[in-house]
Amino acid sequence: MSPAALIRGRRRLAGLCMGVAGALGAAILLLLTVNVAARAAGMNLVWVSETSRVLFVWGVAVGMIAVSLTGQHFRVDLFGHDPVGEAEPAGSWEIILQLGAAAVMAYIALSAAPTIARAATQQMSAIPLTYGNLRAALVVALTGMGLAHLWRAAELALGPSGRGG
Repeated sequence: MSPAALIRGRRRLAGLCMGVAGALGAAILLLLTVNVAARAAGMNLVWVSETSRVLFVWGVAVGMIAVSLTGQHFRVDLFGHDPVGEAEPAGSWEIILQLGAAAVMAYIALSAAPTIARAATQQMSAIPLTYGNLRAALVVALTGMGLAHLWRAAELALGPSGRGG
């Protein structure tokens, strides 16, 4: 597969993730608006806070994957002194950084995965989910971010046209 095809695929997947995160954010706003109106009418919708929490956590998880796919996440370059946008084309050091980031994400995701089962024993009070659902969002986010870094490393390894953001 060519680097250009990889870049197009990564951008499409990033757009999908951004759309999902945006839809979850819109759902949260709608839920909270309905909750305010319900409280003004004297009703108490007890399920709204937990549902909003689940939507928020999953929205952040999907958003973290989108940010990793677009390469817009926070990064500190300790050794570069070039102004932003004027750095040299990505080289082997960038591939090493991408693979290192993927390895760190994999380590944390594998360490966090067993906590899902422990949290799955704790039921949420108002909706038929467990707190394992929230822990699963962390593992999904870290796995997605790790795969995004591997994807970027593959683009870089396949050729100089892989430098496109």
